[in-house]
Amino acid sequence: MLPAMANYVDKLQPAFTEAFSLAARGAADLAGHMSPDVENLAGWLFGTNEAEAQRRLGNVQRIPATFSTNIRDLSNLNDVVVYCNMDRYQTSNRPDGALYDPNTGSYLKLSEVDSMMCKTGQAIAGQRRPKAITANYPRWDTRKPPVLTTMDICNWYLEFVKSSQWATESDVESGSPTFPSLWGFLESLATTHQETFGRTRMDISALFEHTLLHELTHSDKVGTPQYEIPEAESYGWDKCVEAKSATNSDSLAFFALGCQFINQGYTIGSFGNIDSPSPSRENSPPRRRRTIVSRLWAS
Repeated sequence: MLPAMANYVDKLQPAFTEAFSLAARGAADLAGHMSPDVENLAGWLFGTNEAEAQRRLGNVQRIPATFSTNIRDLSNLNDVVVYCNMDRYQTSNRPDGALYDPNTGSYLKLSEVDSMMCKTGQAIAGQRRPKAITANYPRWDTRKPPVLTTMDICNWYLEFVKSSQWATESDVESGSPTFPSLWGFLESLATTHQETFGRTRMDISALFEHTLLHELTHSDKVGTPQYEIPEAESYGWDKCVEAKSATNSDSLAFFALGCQFINQGYTIGSFGNIDSPSPSRENSPPRRRRTIVSRLWAS
């Protein structure tokens, strides 16, 4: 059950549907006989721990994929509850400065800086702007579901997505692409912005559904969160390749995204490049390909 404010339902519902689809594709490709391209992708992102990655991506399907904005009582939910603002949080007198969530009766440990950046989108030098914040709240009452997961999608990011013509793959496919090919567009964008943003083509191609899948994999329903690497080292293609972690959320989301590209005929390189289909693939039966005309997602 995924509640959202009415202003964002038209963006959230299709993006969550695509996030679940990405997870299913990634899990299926890991569970079956992997093609050389998928095997390379798994090796770059997970090392030799493909089994744990397959388990976690498969477990995304354990999250109820129904979508409702009519939720009144959280006490018996075994679900992911999505919020589109942080207005419900209250300050507390706790030494760690944790915010109190009256809806769950629990506390969220979030720095004042992160809270401010999530609400306003104002960037702080040397700090990464959060797009969303996901937390798991265990319940001690054994008569109720053991864990409730909440996902706060930051206000600035939702407004950005709402105003963007290309928030998800479906938006791209229904629009008129400015560039005739995926790699032509990415080459232009990377040439223009790479020095400033240092982003690979895989980073640039991570749209709204990638962010939502990243957040869904933080849920206890997917697997107990494990923070094997520092937070600053866990985001972005290059950091994920360095980490080789099957429990890192961005690694899981990038793998699922990469599998989608591979299924559509593209090849992924270890440096995050996305290349056009090889001649042998060009001569194979036509498959629907993704032409991405995206915007740089702020981070």
